[in-house]
Amino acid sequence: MLIKKNHLKLSKIIKIVRISPLIAFRKLSQKVLKYFYSPITNYLNKKKATYLSAPEWFKSINYHTIPLPPIENIQHFPEQIKTVAALISENKFDLLGSGIKTVSLENNDNKSNINETEENQQEIIDLVNSFPNKENRKFAFSLLTQIDKKYKFIDWQVDFKSNYHWNVSSTSNKIIYGNVKGADIKVPWELGRMQYLITLSYAYYLFNNLGNTERAKHYSNVFKNIIIDFRISNPPKFGVQWVSPMDAAIRSVNILLAYSFFKQVGAKFDENFEKILLDVLFEHIEFVQENPEWNSGLRGNHYLACISSLLIISTYLPTNEYTQKLFANSLNKLINEIFYQFYNDGGNFEGSMPYHRFCSEMVFYAIFSALSIPKPRFKLFNNFRNKHIKLSGDRIVIDDKLLLQLFRIFEFLLFNSTKSHYFSQFGDNDGGYFIHLTPLYVKYLPKKVNTIDFLFHNANNPWNIISLFAGFFSDVIGNKIFERYNEFYVGKILRNKSNIEYNINTIYDIIVPINKYLENKNSDEIYKGKLFEKSGICSVWNKKYHLVFSIGKLGQKGKGGHNHSDCLSFELFVDNMPIIVNTGTYCYTPFPKIRNLYRSICSHNTITYEGFEQNIFSENSKDDLFWIEKHLAKGKILKFSDKLIIAEHYAFNYPCKRIITFEDEIIEFNDYCKQKGNKKILLHFFPGVEVFNKEEYVICDYRYIRIKIYGEALNFSTKHYQYSLNYGLLQNAKCLIISSENENVNWKIKIY
Repeated sequence: MLIKKNHLKLSKIIKIVRISPLIAFRKLSQKVLKYFYSPITNYLNKKKATYLSAPEWFKSINYHTIPLPPIENIQHFPEQIKTVAALISENKFDLLGSGIKTVSLENNDNKSNINETEENQQEIIDLVNSFPNKENRKFAFSLLTQIDKKYKFIDWQVDFKSNYHWNVSSTSNKIIYGNVKGADIKVPWELGRMQYLITLSYAYYLFNNLGNTERAKHYSNVFKNIIIDFRISNPPKFGVQWVSPMDAAIRSVNILLAYSFFKQVGAKFDENFEKILLDVLFEHIEFVQENPEWNSGLRGNHYLACISSLLIISTYLPTNEYTQKLFANSLNKLINEIFYQFYNDGGNFEGSMPYHRFCSEMVFYAIFSALSIPKPRFKLFNNFRNKHIKLSGDRIVIDDKLLLQLFRIFEFLLFNSTKSHYFSQFGDNDGGYFIHLTPLYVKYLPKKVNTIDFLFHNANNPWNIISLFAGFFSDVIGNKIFERYNEFYVGKILRNKSNIEYNINTIYDIIVPINKYLENKNSDEIYKGKLFEKSGICSVWNKKYHLVFSIGKLGQKGKGGHNHSDCLSFELFVDNMPIIVNTGTYCYTPFPKIRNLYRSICSHNTITYEGFEQNIFSENSKDDLFWIEKHLAKGKILKFSDKLIIAEHYAFNYPCKRIITFEDEIIEFNDYCKQKGNKKILLHFFPGVEVFNKEEYVICDYRYIRIKIYGEALNFSTKHYQYSLNYGLLQNAKCLIISSENENVNWKIKIY
């Protein structure tokens, strides 16, 4: 056992040194400091109250930066809003593939001897009595008088998919996860992000507009009770909800937005609750500032979430020295990360396209919040010094470099997604999103995951954030496709509030192909394509199909934690519908073997040989699940045009090359490798695609779409696999296996 532990420690050191010896030294120093400092901190946390009170200057939210979408847009989605809001009122949630589950505290002892109100109160009393901190217990009990007597408290510490429970009495830095098979800490974290609160504000808006003030008031009460419940049940620095600063940051922004939306439509809350909510926000601001998840070489989406959230929040706060400092520091750091975490082709360094979408949401919401600051509040810029954004009289001037980078990020999102609201799954997809203003569907459970409605309303839909960007820059980007999204109108309103200035000539060469793509016009050319060379991604499209291709570029500056073995893999869309797809992610820490299975070469649409991988994965610890032990593929795009892709990797004994040529209705593949043995080319189909093996060729049907796969001297077979559109979701689908002993395998896809 001792040998194994020493091996794990050595493995961690080797991984960090692989990125940078300086980072290794800093990490080691932090570990030593934490080792000696943590016992003191934990002792104090159990003696002194960890709850905070907002300072005297923070008495109200006077500014509402992000606007509530217009009522006519909210009215487009009444079924989703009413259904989700009604479920939330009953503590019912559908998160990370759970299906609809009731998540409430339960006390099974002597239930028959007490009424419902006493039962609810007794459960929370028992929970508070378990707090090791006497001062926290005293404060939590004082909050009980502020919550409705019949309210049923949420269990914030449970993975309600596996029923595994973490202990709120544990200090957050002592919480252990990834050590119990099947238990997933992401489930309570997802619950704790509170992104469903925005839906409650929409429900209030809908019913208030219909004149049903009683029902509207019900949803403002639900909102109030959930906030107070969270504060009572989760003293800062204790339990799972204060383990991850990123999740706390996302929670704080969504609490603030929901509250702001309630206030924008005229909701009234009593003074006691207003004070509680401001205290909650201040606790989160202080916590995230103290724990921003920054690291000189390994920072990523977690840090980006923290600084983006702080920047947005700062625009809502009263203007003073504290807010000015928070605003300036957050905006400076955000601009730095826009260039650090995104390549100059617009792709993200995480090595995952869903994470690119996630990080883009953070960047666009935060930067547009800052740019929409009205002139009377320009004092927020007093401590801000950055060459990329400057004040010039009554204007906020964006320099060419930052403007170009923002448009490149947008371009990457746009050209790698389809108008059916689908974004390619290269790399990890954990279902994370930052802010969602177009409602999500609960009605569509996993069995209906292949519907257009689900694609439109699922968390991985990039068109939500694409539409926010298009709304903000609607003076240069124009298409009616954005009008179905609430984010588009919010973007337009933010822009109308702003006083920005930029050089339109800087982005002219980007705007022209963007608008042509949106218009779906091919002018005189049949084919179109775009290479994102730094990201190792390219797209080719025409009137019938769209193909996205990857060389599996190692992300996170060599860590590769969100990469998959997807070199030379592709996804194919016909009439904007996904047909051939990568298998997804499904899970992280609860099932290490399944985690690595979905990362492996056999889960992607590429060339395989038995016994060979593109990357070496480990599963000795939860940290191993977010590293690539050894990167073997080292893929390269050798040639690219809108009619040809040539790429190869070096994971086998000989180079493996894939050549793809594009015609009007035919995509031809030539797969070369001198490796001895049976070569298998895997094609994973989207759920609902029917596959008919005719021995000499294969027919694939999906609704009105038909494709034919054929070639010389090929063996076709099929197998079932489980596709994961989003984290925690699994759905049965079919995989086609093309087998051959030849060095060169030639096969084609014909689109009818």
